[in-house]
Amino acid sequence: MDPSNTTQNQSNETQKKGKVYWRGELITKTFLEACIEEVTANGRLGSSLKPHSWVKVGDILKKTHGFEVDARQMRNRYDYLRNRYVAWCQLKSKTRNHYNPVINSFNFTQEEWDQLCKRNKYVETLKSTPLCYPELCTHLYDGIAATGLSGWGPSSKRSRIVDTNDEKHTDAPPIEGFPLC
Repeated sequence: MDPSNTTQNQSNETQKKGKVYWRGELITKTFLEACIEEVTANGRLGSSLKPHSWVKVGDILKKTHGFEVDARQMRNRYDYLRNRYVAWCQLKSKTRNHYNPVINSFNFTQEEWDQLCKRNKYVETLKSTPLCYPELCTHLYDGIAATGLSGWGPSSKRSRIVDTNDEKHTDAPPIEGFPLC
């Protein structure tokens, strides 16, 4: 075996993978459905999927769309979609009716968008592109993502809300300006 080939193969393996472009709503739909299937069948590891579940999700993406990604890239996409979902929930729960469910978009003035974008970087992405498959995101992320002031997730540093006589009590006082989802 040629030693120069061995060195070249090792350097290729240690190179950082290129950026993945998750183009196409069908890839995102397949990804979300595969994640839901894995969570249903095998549960979660914290707020994410288990390592063997990422392998299965990757296999489904490869078989269905010829789309090859590694576990790190899938976790990044999972986290990105979760953060967009949290921002979407916060926008959807604004006091006035700014959400149009027919076209899955929000109707804010430019000034309101600017204020909202300052608070959460994921809000800006929702200004131009609606959340893909909100019903699938709700199914996958609801209960693991803190989606408002009183939201609680596995990584939350706040105590879980205790429901006593239909009144919600938290350990921390409410913070003005953060809507509940």
